[in-house]
Amino acid sequence: MVKFIKIMGSSTSVSAQSGVHEKQKYDLKLPYENDFIIQIQLPNKGNCYEYKYPAFKDKISFTTLMNLLCFETEFDEELDSNFISRYNKSKDRFEYFVQKLMGIEIENETSPYKGQMWVVYINNSQWDWDEVCEKDLNISVKDKIIWKYQKSLKNN
Repeated sequence: MVKFIKIMGSSTSVSAQSGVHEKQKYDLKLPYENDFIIQIQLPNKGNCYEYKYPAFKDKISFTTLMNLLCFETEFDEELDSNFISRYNKSKDRFEYFVQKLMGIEIENETSPYKGQMWVVYINNSQWDWDEVCEKDLNISVKDKIIWKYQKSLKNN
């Protein structure tokens, strides 16, 4: 059964004291009480940006959520993101990476695991974007999601 939800508009709030920016796409009543929340921690600046996206269901593919956030017209300029794939001959498959987030590009686009890159922590467990894509990882509104720019802990 399909439910139609009337979109009332959008709102943005910025908390200057905490340095946390909150983006809330819709001002509407949703079937779930919570929003999906994504935090992005910028390197060397100590700033953490928080983005909220309305939950139309309690779980969603993380790749879908990131696409919605990064390529929505309200968020795309600020998130300034790009996703890439690189063919790995030894594994005989493509590997997937967040090439740029918040305008900050990975250090080594040719060999991403050899430099700083965007990795995501979901409930305090580190995931590379390649793992998220390969497993088509689902997240829930209760998950704690933080993007960090650092060297991956994975040995690839």
